[in-house]
Amino acid sequence: MNIIVPLAGPDLVLKDGTFRPFFPYQGKPMITQIISSRPWFKSGEAKAEDLIFVLREVEKLPELQDYLESSFPGSKQVILKEMTRGALNTALAGVSLVKDFGKPIAVDLVDIDYSAPDFSPSKMFALDPTLFGIIPTFNDSNPKFSYLKMQNNVVLECAEKKVISDVASAGTYFFRNLPTFLHAALGSVKNPERVAFKNSLFLCPSFNFLIDDKLKVINHDVTDVVNLSLLFH
Repeated sequence: MNIIVPLAGPDLVLKDGTFRPFFPYQGKPMITQIISSRPWFKSGEAKAEDLIFVLREVEKLPELQDYLESSFPGSKQVILKEMTRGALNTALAGVSLVKDFGKPIAVDLVDIDYSAPDFSPSKMFALDPTLFGIIPTFNDSNPKFSYLKMQNNVVLECAEKKVISDVASAGTYFFRNLPTFLHAALGSVKNPERVAFKNSLFLCPSFNFLIDDKLKVINHDVTDVVNLSLLFH
């Protein structure tokens, strides 16, 4: 599995001058604690060398680069000169380093922690050739999250920061392979007026373009959710 971690947004550097990924959580920097606790890392389904971090040129960037290299040996980095037009575009920069186009693509915003002990995205894709997307979810009603409209565990619609149901995205997105991710991204780029939020493109609504083409997208319930993302918005 290829895992893209976008770290190039406006809050990469916090108001106190520290890096957001270094925010303390359970005794460790947030990024280390969250990535290491993901079920696909615990099970060995994914390893450090599967990670692609997308960073942005800021003051003291080498400090963050060195930390990521030492904490996740073999991981890769893409450095952007400036901010993109949203997390979807940032993730597109990351997939430039993907070598195996047939493997699942995960985009993990690493700012929501959760438990999902038996969750194996790669196995789910392997067992169901009609499955093209998986979105971990939890129940909520805060308009700062993205939401999914569901029917029998199948996603009918996704909306960025708009409460269309009580099923909220946990900020991690799985695509069957690189062509599937690019399919979703192309739909967003061609139709920004439909899915953009404050003129930016995000991951969750990109799944609408898979759904439009009758490609199955499902959710996966997660528990013990800790919404660290709310601390920064």
